[in-house]
Amino acid sequence: MATVVATRAPMAIWVSAVGLSAVALAARGVDGWSWTIPVAGGLVGLTIPAVVRRTAGLDAWVSITVGGVLAFALTRSFWTLPPSGGRWALAAAAAAAVGEEILFRRGMYVLLERWGAQVAIAGTSVVFALVHVPMYGWRVVGIDLAAGVLFGWQRWATGSWTSPAVTHAAANVIQYL
Repeated sequence: MATVVATRAPMAIWVSAVGLSAVALAARGVDGWSWTIPVAGGLVGLTIPAVVRRTAGLDAWVSITVGGVLAFALTRSFWTLPPSGGRWALAAAAAAAVGEEILFRRGMYVLLERWGAQVAIAGTSVVFALVHVPMYGWRVVGIDLAAGVLFGWQRWATGSWTSPAVTHAAANVIQYL
């Protein structure tokens, strides 16, 4: 399990930074530069120090990540959002996904994990779903909440934010296929 190490700045500073990043993410527009907000939020998430006490081996990480990507590929056949753009949109969608996962499963997860993995998974999932409402509407809350739970579980199961980041980036790219 990861634990927060608050030696350089008070916890309130990190909570405020992550909260402001989430608000900025929710307020982003639907333009060609909307990917910059999650990337910036991800940079905020990287500033939160953590000591990782448990990590999955490479075989487990790969299995957990591939399983998540396959779940999104299956979901894609039932529910899609209209894609837009070309190759640039694919790259921007992948970059935004990684930024969001750094913010939510690296930064916010670490802040909430002090109250247990269940709180960290639930808290990051709810905020993840809610920040997508302004951009996509309330119709995506269910799928985004489910995605957030999957990403949170991947974070817990692997001990790393990288598995949900790869899964989220793949999910965003699959959306455009």
